[in-house]
Amino acid sequence: MIPVLLLAGLFLCPPLHAAAQPPNFRIPNRPGVFAVTNQGVVEMTVFGERRSEEYSIPSFVYGSTELDQIPIVASIRSIYVNMMGWSPRDLCLIVGRQRLATPRDDFRRLIWKFNPRGVVSVDIVSQEFQPEALQKYQKHLTSNSRPGDDVRAFIVLELRSQSGLAARGYPVQVEIQPDSVRR
Repeated sequence: MIPVLLLAGLFLCPPLHAAAQPPNFRIPNRPGVFAVTNQGVVEMTVFGERRSEEYSIPSFVYGSTELDQIPIVASIRSIYVNMMGWSPRDLCLIVGRQRLATPRDDFRRLIWKFNPRGVVSVDIVSQEFQPEALQKYQKHLTSNSRPGDDVRAFIVLELRSQSGLAARGYPVQVEIQPDSVRR
């Protein structure tokens, strides 16, 4: 009788860590790139096409008004990609909006892995999405900044086409607590 009660208790009582887990949101069932946050899912519609010139660091070209439309999130859990013919190539933290379109010489490459979620969809996760890690990296990247410099943090996911001839950078701005970053 006791094993039956214990077994019933396992199924009827929520796990102790359930309150600490973020809610499970439904990912839209359409092509796109989505930032999964604790508040919901945000589509990352702005992207820059990769441009590389001879003897220079590759950069991304964005439309003139697109940088004002980059989504802003308070935190990030993962990035969900559902685009046929595109696969993740790189993930990095960039500080300052002007650095999104200039050659990336001052950035932090994030360690990530992807989990297949379907035939063409993947979920990109990183331990470095934790707020403490992002604060530390942003502080390091802004150590030489002057008052008035742009210190906004952007996570940029680079996707490469299946043919390897094209690449896109999808940015999302992450709000990092101002008390931990020198302004």
